[in-house]
Amino acid sequence: RQQNRDKNGQGEQTRQVIQGGEAQQGNHRLVAMGMQQPRSPLPKSVQHVIYGASRGNGQDVHPLALETETKVIRAEACATAGVPWGHVSSGCIYTGKNTDGSGFSETDTPNFTFRTNNCSFYSGTKALGEEAIEGVGQNYIWRLRIPFDEFDNHRNYLSKIQRYAKVYNNFNSLSHRSDYVKACLDCWFQKVPFGIYNVTNPG
Repeated sequence: RQQNRDKNGQGEQTRQVIQGGEAQQGNHRLVAMGMQQPRSPLPKSVQHVIYGASRGNGQDVHPLALETETKVIRAEACATAGVPWGHVSSGCIYTGKNTDGSGFSETDTPNFTFRTNNCSFYSGTKALGEEAIEGVGQNYIWRLRIPFDEFDNHRNYLSKIQRYAKVYNNFNSLSHRSDYVKACLDCWFQKVPFGIYNVTNPG
């Protein structure tokens, strides 16, 4: 399974940073950028900003262009303003496991991408998006994998497997949504080095 590590390969610990629905931000101002309204309430002190690609979000815009361009817009805007930022990515840019049977770390080259010519469109765009923004300004890239939580929802992995007619046996990683958010925020509050992090649960 993918492991949560810092840039030196050390295991990182998750500390609760949201209490009472508010982000413990000290003197920092947190802004969440997205292309649509969030489905779940954000902490009270987090501002949400809706944005779109310069070519718009219409049917005539190819998803690959939209996926990459919106990431570059955020990266360059934040880099120009000198604002550190974090990008929610995905662990779906990997498939299987290493030849020694271990899971993938942040230093492993993605093996489920357009470059390896074996991926889904979704995974390919995620990998290209990371390439487009890596090293642009001060940023975190947080990889989520197969999200789940205690709320019944069509996007919840636990809800899916209860309703699917068939499920398949595979080697993969999971991310509890609340744990994922707390770990991402903790990177900022604890001044974890900028870079790529696989944010998944153990087990």
